[in-house]
Amino acid sequence: IAFAVGLMVVGRFVLDAVNHIMMVQFELVQRDHVTVLFNDPRPASAAFDVARLPGVLRAEPFRVAPVWLRHAHRSKRVEVIGLSPGMDLHQLIDRQLRPVSVPPEGLVLGAKLARILGVSPGDSVTLEVLEGSRSVREVPVAGVVDELLGLGAYMDARALARMLREDNSISGAYVRLDTRQEPQLYASLKRTPAVAGVVIRSAMQKSIQDTMDRSFTFFSVILVGFASVIVVGMVYNSVRIALSERGNELASLRVLGFTQREITVILLGEQAALTLWAIPLGLATGYGLCALLVPAFDREMFRLPLVVGKWSYVYPVAAALSAALLSGLLVARRLRHLDLIAVLKTRE
Repeated sequence: IAFAVGLMVVGRFVLDAVNHIMMVQFELVQRDHVTVLFNDPRPASAAFDVARLPGVLRAEPFRVAPVWLRHAHRSKRVEVIGLSPGMDLHQLIDRQLRPVSVPPEGLVLGAKLARILGVSPGDSVTLEVLEGSRSVREVPVAGVVDELLGLGAYMDARALARMLREDNSISGAYVRLDTRQEPQLYASLKRTPAVAGVVIRSAMQKSIQDTMDRSFTFFSVILVGFASVIVVGMVYNSVRIALSERGNELASLRVLGFTQREITVILLGEQAALTLWAIPLGLATGYGLCALLVPAFDREMFRLPLVVGKWSYVYPVAAALSAALLSGLLVARRLRHLDLIAVLKTRE
């Protein structure tokens, strides 16, 4: 019973983790509605042109540069994103989901990327730019942030501009817009030659959600259903076995004067105690299994956080108690039909 309760916790945990990823990424990190990408780095004044487009409420520029990051024998090709201080539409957050400022110097790496490179704050990495002058610099790692999607590397926009030897060029802008003017904005962007592409947050959110659902929802539903059947089967089976083994004893007690209620308590009390002991053990087992699953889903594209919601505990408890109650009611009906005459005829 405890193992089945633990399996139900695991099945629900996967959904909790996916929902947490979506909440963090699209409510705390990516707070823009649209990301506008230019076909080439543009002057900083291009951000004002984006801000004047129909429906745009706020536009925050950013710079993206493809680079190789190397440390000792390890290397990874990523894109460094240059962010300006005080940005609101794209934020970095720590383990406590609090905003983190990009330091004026140095790199801020996602925790997964830092593990791949084998670095921690205070170490230095070799940064090889793959565009422009293709400069190679030694850059200190100023901080590490927990990211649940992708491999992020960030710098202060001015520090990145100095490293690229350019005058605050931008690669695009994060845009918050008035959704009532969304069609007019998209029409304007289509007519703008400098715009290479547009990333719509709602479309990205739906795409990621569909991918997560295909990966995890079917697994979760099957696991929860399987565990529910185990709980019902184990509780009911244990009660039936107890009744078949102790039927004559219970009937003898009835003959001796015990009431129907008293023998029901004798039989079902033991099963109720087992179920009540199994529930906290099962919840602890489930949490432990969830903790063991987290490293298995530590991928470059996404990481499952160890987040178990309250309903992931409520559902297994409710399922176990309901199974015990239903089994008790079914067995209690059988207790009313004990053959007392056969007990009186037994030579014992």
